[in-house]
Amino acid sequence: MFLTIVAPYYNCSAYIYPCLKTIDDTLSGLDLEKIPVEIIVVDDFNVDTEVRALNDVISILRNYECFRVLRPTQNLGLSDARNFGVQHAKGEYIFFLDSDDYINKNNLIEIIETLFSVRTDMIYFGSHTFSNEHDWREMRKFSFQPRCIVQVDDSVVAQYLEDCTFYAWRFFVKRSIMQDVRFHSRMLMEDVATSPLILSHSQTIWYVPLSVVNYRIRPNSIMSAWNPQKYIDMVRSPSLLNDDLALRYAGSPAIAHQSKVLGYKFFYWSISDARKANKDKVDIQYYNQIKDLYDRNFGRFDIAKDFFLLKNTFDFKGALKWILLYRSYYLYHRTITPSGHLKYRALRRKTLNYTKLVVKAVFCLIIILLFFMNVYQLFFAYG
Repeated sequence: MFLTIVAPYYNCSAYIYPCLKTIDDTLSGLDLEKIPVEIIVVDDFNVDTEVRALNDVISILRNYECFRVLRPTQNLGLSDARNFGVQHAKGEYIFFLDSDDYINKNNLIEIIETLFSVRTDMIYFGSHTFSNEHDWREMRKFSFQPRCIVQVDDSVVAQYLEDCTFYAWRFFVKRSIMQDVRFHSRMLMEDVATSPLILSHSQTIWYVPLSVVNYRIRPNSIMSAWNPQKYIDMVRSPSLLNDDLALRYAGSPAIAHQSKVLGYKFFYWSISDARKANKDKVDIQYYNQIKDLYDRNFGRFDIAKDFFLLKNTFDFKGALKWILLYRSYYLYHRTITPSGHLKYRALRRKTLNYTKLVVKAVFCLIIILLFFMNVYQLFFAYG
């Protein structure tokens, strides 16, 4: 078996058809005798209606015999559902796909055929996000050298950290590597802690800048709705990664540098994104929990030593907002809006608008007054 596609499935019956149908179309465009592919759908302890919907979709696929549905004895969550799929995979390579996304058939065929020829440890590719059929955006590209074999060292891993796009469905990886690296159980943002580590266990990679996965942004999904664990895991995930990479690349300045930058980014994002989702529930106790987690894993921020690195990570204004957030959540909360702007900016805008209205009103009154003065002089002053 050349490739196993692992697709965890939980409460996604509304989206499972395009996901599996595009995989099925891909299989129809491949020589499965030459490049055998299996698809493991992990039924993560769904209710009966969800299971029936899944089985109904598979039953109408042309290559249904390539699909296997495996059900654990309890709900595992996304991370362990992926681990469960890897345990039962037979393919030389693994591709993780979320069951509410779908793929670009022709591009996936090209990726599979390319990997079959080059046989690197991993192959990376591009992707798009969409919230509806009229809102498509290309996701950030990797800065790897495209269409050539790249030898993995600490500089390549540091480059990947700088790219900061860690989704587990943006690469294929050898199954032997996934037997050494597992996704962390019951963790959101698990790709941040795992994907760079997977790369660090690889020796060679290949990058094709083609969009393969269409990543669906759902309004009520775990990743878009208010979820306190997500924002805590936004710091916990890079913290775990920081520890793992420090062991694998002890003494590497590039890894130490990018790990610190990653800490800056996710500390700020964890608070700012939480305030956007639900600012009423982001209180000082919640903030202190995240800040303590940051300090324990990345060290306390020293403005004398770290300011220029912070400024290069964001910009001057962004660095000042980061420092304000780090030093005083009260002042940050009082002066910065959930969208990241100064609260006084809105006040200045309102003041300017009101001033314009007043000036217009005064100008109109002057015109009216001059008019009546002229009328008075015309009819009364010379009468």
